Formats: sequence, structure tokens, C-alpha cells
Amino acid sequence: SSTGGLNNGTAFNLSRIRLGAATSQLNSVVGTNLFNGTISEVLFYSTLLTPSQIQQIEGYLAWKWGLQSSLPTSHPFTQANYFFNNTRPVTRYFNPPDIEGCQLWIDPADSTTVTTTNVGTAVTQWRDKSPVGNHMTTAAGFLAPTYDISSRSLQFTAVANTSATVLGNTNLSTAITSNSITVFGVYNRITQASGVTTYQRFISAAPASGSDNTSVTGFNINSTSVLSPGNNLGITYERNTAYLHTTATTTSPFILSFVVNGTG
Repeated sequence: SSTGGLNNGTAFNLSRIRLGAATSQLNSVVGTNLFNGTISEVLFYSTLLTPSQIQQIEGYLAWKWGLQSSLPTSHPFTQANYFFNNTRPVTRYFNPPDIEGCQLWIDPADSTTVTTTNVGTAVTQWRDKSPVGNHMTTAAGFLAPTYDISSRSLQFTAVANTSATVLGNTNLSTAITSNSITVFGVYNRITQASGVTTYQRFISAAPASGSDNTSVTGFNINSTSVLSPGNNLGITYERNTAYLHTTATTTSPFILSFVVNGTG
């Protein structure tokens, strides 16, 4: 798992969110910041979550995806599963929208949220499970990610200047203008895609005009091999053309917890 974050105090103005590519990318045959791998879950909050809330979601994601052994030994949810009751009838202990501020919840484990032409083929829509309803569709000009029913994950494939799969929102239902955000993800960058740079977009967000990396009101989070040459275990946070935070991880796939506190 990995946790990090930094901000320059300027409020966000987010109208668009993408998974798998920069918001400024026009189509699948240009650009190099393309994600190549699997995404199992994404959570986006427009608020600064407390440390205990962050740990609660980390525990939820870890037990859901079988990654509890990757949590730090000091984590309160390494040894006990407080989130899922496998007996019948199933008792719901916790869902991410129980914590206020959830603006996006992409949950591939719930197959009822995905619309495809057929299982394992193009994803035409992914229903947002947050109260906001920021449903995601294949970005215009791109190929669609595929849904692997066995792993319950989104499969992204990228080859620079040839093709790329991207999932995104053209417009959020309501722009996010807070100073603070908290982002969670479970993902695995499989390989260094052919011709793709080491900074591959896991998630990018931007205002209506402007891009995620050149605007002070947008941002992106990249999966990178720069910090750990020879593998994929690194994360960078970019805003206004500057990499404001970088961190290395110890396992892959991994749980990402990223906090922008709005005060730095």
C-alpha cells in the first residue's frame, strides 16, 4: 500500500475525470502517458478524510481484494475482517459512501454496475456507485477497456501511437471545487507499455478547459517505474507541471491512499 499527498493551497476546479490517460489526450493514437494494466477499484472523495476514516477504507479494500497481508503491521485492520460477513444472510458492515464526500466509486467487483457488449468485451458504461452518479463511459476517440469477470477488474491496454483504452467522464454532474481531496485505488500496472513513458496515468482530473498536468486546479496520479527501476512500484502526483509528491511501494498489485490536504 502507499499513502501520500501535497497541495499548494489552491482550490481544485474539477469537471472531468479519466482513468487510463491524460484529460488532454484527444484520441488513442497520440500521447504516451497511457495506463497499461488492471484497475480493480477507485474511490474519490472531495473532502479531507480523517486518519481513522482512511484506515477504514484501506481495511475495506484490503479484505475485499485479498491484500490484507500488504497492510503495514501497525494497521488496525491487518488481523481482523470487520467489513464482510460471509454467512447467510449477509450483513452489510460498511460501504464507502457511508463516509461523507464520496464523489466517485467505481466498483468492478459489482458486475451489475458494468455495461458491455458482451462479458470480456468493450465496456460501454460503468455506473458510479457514489450518491452523485458520475457514471463513466469510454472516452470519445479511444478504445474501451474490457471487463474480466474472473478477476472482476477493468483491463487497460496501451501502445503509444497505436491504441489505448480509456474510461472517463465528459462532465461531472457537479464540479469539485474543494481544497482537499482523498483518492483510493486498487490497481496493478502489468508491464511498461510499448513506447509509453514511465509516467502512466492511473487517474487524471481537470477543469472544463485546461489539462490535468498544466492547470493548478487539476491534477493526476501516475504509476511509474522511475522510483524503482526495473519494476512498476512507484506513484507520482502532478499538478501545474510539477511533480509535487513521489513515493515507492513494496507490493504489486497495491492499494493507493492519496490525500491532498489543502494547506501545504
